[in-house]
Amino acid sequence: MSLVVSTIAFGLASGCAPRCPTCPASAPAASPAQPSYVAPVLSGAAPTAAAPSEKRPKLAVLPIEDSELFRDERAQLRNELFRRLTALASDHELISLSEVDAQLRAVNSAGQACAYDETPLSRRARNKGWRWSEVMFVHGPKQRGSELWVQLNRYGTSESFAAPWDSKADRMQAYGASFASLRKLSPDAGVLGGLGSSAGPQGEQTAGALKICEKESFFKCRKESQAWLDVSKELTACFTGVDEGSETALVDGSRCELPEARTASTVRGKREACLCAALVKSAGVSVRSGRRKVNVSYEAPDIAGRPRPRLRVIDVEGLFAEADWDSVKYQDGGKTRYRSEQRLVVDNLDALSAPLARCKVKAGTQLTAELSVDSTGHVAAAKVTSGAANTVMQCLDKALARGVFGCPGNSEGATLRIGIRYPD
Repeated sequence: MSLVVSTIAFGLASGCAPRCPTCPASAPAASPAQPSYVAPVLSGAAPTAAAPSEKRPKLAVLPIEDSELFRDERAQLRNELFRRLTALASDHELISLSEVDAQLRAVNSAGQACAYDETPLSRRARNKGWRWSEVMFVHGPKQRGSELWVQLNRYGTSESFAAPWDSKADRMQAYGASFASLRKLSPDAGVLGGLGSSAGPQGEQTAGALKICEKESFFKCRKESQAWLDVSKELTACFTGVDEGSETALVDGSRCELPEARTASTVRGKREACLCAALVKSAGVSVRSGRRKVNVSYEAPDIAGRPRPRLRVIDVEGLFAEADWDSVKYQDGGKTRYRSEQRLVVDNLDALSAPLARCKVKAGTQLTAELSVDSTGHVAAAKVTSGAANTVMQCLDKALARGVFGCPGNSEGATLRIGIRYPD
């Protein structure tokens, strides 16, 4: 049986390091009133209260991430899932949502914000010794249809619940109906796989350093993408000081959000105010009614088209690191081929490849560098230690100083040694 799995995590459950990839404080236009949504009556008998026990594992229902829903809708569904899991997972101690949000903030031990604030919420929950929720969609053969799965994860294992998913229904209503009919799966139930692609969508519109795509599908842009070019200058200004970046906004009339922005105080949340202020003024808003997903990508002109070096961690102290697979392009007898290489990474390591592309380093060069990271994740000192010509040392050290990472696990900061390889 062939299954296709797409995951919308209540938090980022994969734990993988992000791939590559501040604005004026202008807020988007006020949101219009939204259609009311009534949560369905939950089926089944009233839950039997579990006997008090200190051994009950703690469960965090993490914020929902769904690119087709606005923030208040996702919050409403999170509350609904919390209520449902109170009945279904009575053998767990559910942590209040307010406590989860307070405990999983991206801050260091002194309460200072982390330079990179998008470390996976699932990992933060795991570091607390908690279990955490994750939801995924499982698409099987036509006769079976689609299902919504909710998993209660802990390190290495999970407990799963499933329900039918009506992809043709209103999305909020579909979630509510699925939550109401969740049933526990056998311990050996599981799914494999997932889909991914690194190719850009067809039909992107270009304006200087900016690319705009109103998404029709993962691989294709709508023809209406061109209508958003009238605010390209304003959108470009939102990436001031950024080497490269990509954001997808959910737009519906005068309402606009970046679904991946967890809160307005994050780096992404601040960029949301800038991008949305521009998008809601565009003629693109009136071209078509309904919700639209508009992707805006930026690449600094001085690094456009320049080859990106590949990075790996050689050794690290004070930052979370994990093994990761990287796809490497190479030439074989005049043909372009790809091979997979395993490497060690820390969160946001690959963001350094853009500033490093500015440096005029000979193709095929391999370097090593040492970085000291302060308690908030900013690079305090950086130096290339081998492999570089003296003429490019200053450029390389300056590029490495632009790195930002998550908060180290201690107040003393962190150190890491990395390998840098420029493509042949």
